[in-house]
Amino acid sequence: MVANIRSFLEVLTAADFTVPLFLSAFLLISSYATLPRLFPTTFTSEKSRAWILTFIAAITLTLGSLPFLHSHLVLGRASMASSPLVDSTFARSICAFFVAYLLCDLGVGATCYPKQMNFWSGYFHHTLYTFMVLGLLAAGVPGGFCTMGILELPTAVMALGCFNKKWRNDAVFGATFFLTRIMIHAYFIVDLYHSFPGRPLWTVLAGVMPLHIMWFCGWINQQVRIRREKAALNAAMGEKAAAEKEVDCGESTLKSAEVLDAEELATAMAVTKASPRVHKSANRPHRQQRLPRMRSGATLRERTPVHQNLFTSHRNLSVPAA
Repeated sequence: MVANIRSFLEVLTAADFTVPLFLSAFLLISSYATLPRLFPTTFTSEKSRAWILTFIAAITLTLGSLPFLHSHLVLGRASMASSPLVDSTFARSICAFFVAYLLCDLGVGATCYPKQMNFWSGYFHHTLYTFMVLGLLAAGVPGGFCTMGILELPTAVMALGCFNKKWRNDAVFGATFFLTRIMIHAYFIVDLYHSFPGRPLWTVLAGVMPLHIMWFCGWINQQVRIRREKAALNAAMGEKAAAEKEVDCGESTLKSAEVLDAEELATAMAVTKASPRVHKSANRPHRQQRLPRMRSGATLRERTPVHQNLFTSHRNLSVPAA
């Protein structure tokens, strides 16, 4: 049974909203101040610290949506309006916690991590959701928002990747985002349209849908760009490796040639040392042997060759002396 419609003033002054609102704000700010000191190696950058509040809010809303999803989907409720949790104290407390997160993230973000506060996903998103949640509280259907808390599951996945790059998984984020913020979101737009006929509650979800589609398209473009850059990098690395391989092969061939030349030179030197030495005169042409020169004062006999002396001697023997 849906409760009566209340004004914004009644919502803001109700104890079941203000008490969890301030308590949640205190816990969120305390967590932001404490966690970086407890885990200094995890929250080393401004970006990682900027996701602390978002991670806590995403986990809280994801877990808080489970009782509503169980009541609506598992128990087979005909519509969201028939759920006993649709306007319960628990539902209003979850909504108050989320409003506290939105306000704390705006305040702390503008002070501590202004560079991480994007206009669309930061200031515009937080302002829009603050008024949307207050409107659902005023309409008496805070359980509708709590049921949609499962849409914060991809935010928790993204926050883990911002804490540590090793925890980042783009495939898991893309799958959970499409399943929750596109498929489940579209399902509940139709469900609200049939659950609350004559009331424009479905237009709230329909108005947020383009923002989710814009984010998902941006994620797809990012993944396409990353894949192209990775492919280009791999191609460049492959070309570099091939060039280095050619250079290595050229150097190996040059070294082999140098080794071969050194071996041939050593072999030639060894052969030269082992061969017998030949006198230089051996290579000169033989000269005709000259007769010994006669002394200037030698007698005719001494000057006459041996065979002529023999003939003269024979002639002297045949002629008697006078």
